[in-house]
Amino acid sequence: MSLSVTRDEIIGHPTWHRVSDLGIVQFRHDYDPELLAAIAARAKQLKREKAHKRHLNLNYMRGAHRYIPEITELINWPGRRERASELAGVELEPYPLPVISAIITFQDADRDGSVTWHADGVPVTEMIPLEIENLVGGELEIYRGDYEEGIARQSRGGDPVPEDRILKISHKPGWGILGQLMRTAHRVAPIETGHRITLNLNWRSVSKPWIDDNTITYLAADNPELEWEEEYLQDVHEVHIPAYLDHQKAPLPHGSAR
Repeated sequence: MSLSVTRDEIIGHPTWHRVSDLGIVQFRHDYDPELLAAIAARAKQLKREKAHKRHLNLNYMRGAHRYIPEITELINWPGRRERASELAGVELEPYPLPVISAIITFQDADRDGSVTWHADGVPVTEMIPLEIENLVGGELEIYRGDYEEGIARQSRGGDPVPEDRILKISHKPGWGILGQLMRTAHRVAPIETGHRITLNLNWRSVSKPWIDDNTITYLAADNPELEWEEEYLQDVHEVHIPAYLDHQKAPLPHGSAR
C-alpha cells in the first residue's frame, strides 16, 4: 500500500456515521490490464450515448455494467471482495442498486471537467483508473475536517484553505483507491492537461447496510427517470430495516454508546 489514512484522521474526531475506521487507502490491485483496457475502449465508444453531466461538473456513465459486461467480470474478480473487506476492516458487499453500483467517470481540462467539492452517497467506493493520458492535475483532494466546515470554506472563496488541510492522492495505473467518503468533503483537482477515465465500483457494509447517504432525492438528481425507485424501496424494507432493528437489539460493548 502506498497510503492509508483512517476516517478519524481525516475528520479530526470520531464520528458515528461510518461503517468502519476506513478513511482512504491506495493499494496495488491484481486486475487484468487487458480487461481494464477492454472496459476503457468500450466506455469511449459508448460515451456520447450513455455518459451525461448533470451536476458537480461530472460527466459519467451510470450503471456502466449494464452496457459493458466486462465490468461484471471485474466485480466478481477472484479475491476482490475479500481484499476490499480486509482493507476496510469490515465485511463489504457490492452495492446492490444497479443504477449506481458501477459508474465510469470521464475527466479532462475541457468539456468533461473535474468533479467539484461534494460528499459521496454510497458508503464505500473503489476507484480504478482505466486510462490516464498526459495528465497534469486531477488529484483526488480530501478536506481534513468536518464535511460541513469543508464545504462552507470552499464555497466562500476568499483565503485559500491551507495545504495541510488538504490530503492529495494521485491516481496511478495498476493501483486502486478504496475510500469511505460519505460526509467527507472531497473533489477532483482541476485538470490542466490530459484526461483520465476511471471506473468506480461501490460497496456497502454487510452488517450495517442502513449506513448510507443515498437518499431518494440524491439519487433522483442524477437519475430522474426513477426506474430504480422500486428496487431502492424494496432494499430498504427487506435489508436496511431488519438489519437496523437487529442491531438495536444487540447488547452494546461495555462502555460504548449506540
